[in-house]
Amino acid sequence: MPEHDSQATVETIDAIDVLLVEDNEADAKLFEKMLLEPQSAATGTDEGPPFRLQHVGTLESAREIVADFDVVLLDLNLPDSKGLDTVSAILDDAPEAAVIVLTGVDDGTTGTTAVERGAQDFLVKDTVTPRVLTRTVRYAIGRKRNALELENKNQELAMLNWLVRHDIRNDAAVVLGWAQTLDSDATDANETAVNRIVSAAEHIVELTESVGDLLEALTEDEPQLTAVSLVDTVHNEVADAEAQFPDVEFRTDCPDEALVEADSFVASVVRNLLTNAVSHNDNPDPEVEVVVRKAPETGADGRDRYVLTVSDNGPGIPPGDRERIFTRGKKAQESSGVGVGLYLVETFVERYDGSVEVESNTPHGAIFKIELPEATVSEDGQF
Repeated sequence: MPEHDSQATVETIDAIDVLLVEDNEADAKLFEKMLLEPQSAATGTDEGPPFRLQHVGTLESAREIVADFDVVLLDLNLPDSKGLDTVSAILDDAPEAAVIVLTGVDDGTTGTTAVERGAQDFLVKDTVTPRVLTRTVRYAIGRKRNALELENKNQELAMLNWLVRHDIRNDAAVVLGWAQTLDSDATDANETAVNRIVSAAEHIVELTESVGDLLEALTEDEPQLTAVSLVDTVHNEVADAEAQFPDVEFRTDCPDEALVEADSFVASVVRNLLTNAVSHNDNPDPEVEVVVRKAPETGADGRDRYVLTVSDNGPGIPPGDRERIFTRGKKAQESSGVGVGLYLVETFVERYDGSVEVESNTPHGAIFKIELPEATVSEDGQF
């Protein structure tokens, strides 16, 4: 790439370096003229930095210098390379370059396949005008840099996921282990301090699980949904919650089976709802009830749905806070914490094409209601 920052926008660089790979001299001269004539004449406006163009006639010559260019105008029928393999060769040598394929036939298939292989766009030679060419080049470089920025952010998220899952969680587990050891030997004067350390460490471990799940989901290209037993998930997560919160009474009411279209992260949805029901419950006798039922009506898509409700007997959530609690980083005004768990719940429920809402319990407390589409399973057990 040129010396300017590869993440800069088209508007902030001095010039756009274009490599034209075309063995037909007449076509090459025509493209050069269209690209290098004054932009105001080509497009009617001054849209940004000028172009600097270099022309080569073979793939071999292009591969020697392509890493120095922002954009490649690439003919697919060169003396030393034919077809879509030409695109792959250029992208192997210059993965940050925006490749625009030049085709001689308007069949649609070649250009579309080239884009699927990593090209940013394609142009049919006989239909190219100065305006079309210059705008295609500028849009292509903008899209390519956005894609590179997204890829970099995904890599950063992956590294953050590793940090959260391993380093931070492991250190918190060490703190928790030593604090629990101290708890057995603590005097009355120190017991309160030790209990606070244990509580904080447990919260850190829970938080790393939630953040780790969210980061892992954000770095996935497409969610791979399958048939998941909501009943088994509820029983497993309630069993873990009972072990973690022995002073809370948990009740479940579930059918024999309820298969929903989801993935393994649906466990994180249930876990965060249970944690939320307990952590904000100031009742001296805290209770949490989890119910799974078939929805009385189908969804907007005509599919059957299951409803998961998690009810508690805590202070409830004021009506004015019921929208904001699902926003990233937000929480009820009376709540401590960082507002990650319920944002994660809504993120995953939307991922499953479901819905989430909260309402008041009777006589007090909150009810979180999740609707998830029923999984369609064939007679041979396939999803």
